[in-house]
Amino acid sequence: MPFEDVPTQTDLFQLALALVAVTMAATWWVRRGTFGLRLMAVRDNEDAAGTLGVNAFRVKLGAFVLTSFLIGVAGGLLALRQVSIEPGAAFGLSWTINAIVMAAVGGVGTVLGPVIGVLIVYYGIQTQLESSPELSAILTGALLVVIVRFAPKASGACWRRRRGGRSCGADPSRVPRSIAR
Repeated sequence: MPFEDVPTQTDLFQLALALVAVTMAATWWVRRGTFGLRLMAVRDNEDAAGTLGVNAFRVKLGAFVLTSFLIGVAGGLLALRQVSIEPGAAFGLSWTINAIVMAAVGGVGTVLGPVIGVLIVYYGIQTQLESSPELSAILTGALLVVIVRFAPKASGACWRRRRGGRSCGADPSRVPRSIAR
């Protein structure tokens, strides 16, 4: 690949922002639409969802295709950002652990939760403590323990609902009327 065809860091940043916007829009669509309701029905009880007319295979395949596409594009952007790819660094366990911690800190099952998690964990802890990776890992682990211990259902969305006097369960006013297709 000729070097003039490689995107600059600014171009990669803009592409990453566009991917974040597309991913958040897809998350919002899944969460608020009938596809998300069908997905939750299949998750909770596949047989009961089938009796309601939900095609579990189609729903699972749709979720798999959507997430695979978004993760593939993100991986492609990451590969363009790296000068060289080494399996130990690019595909290490730390990538998976960081993604789980960021989602848990921000609030699992929310649209803005992972973004908040990235801001807190990546920019707030890991980038600030780049010269001391051991302290960064200790703080990230301690933060995860605190989140799991004191806010096991969710952090961001649950705290916001509790302040408003509502429970952390599903909001019945946002449930679409029909999930069958």
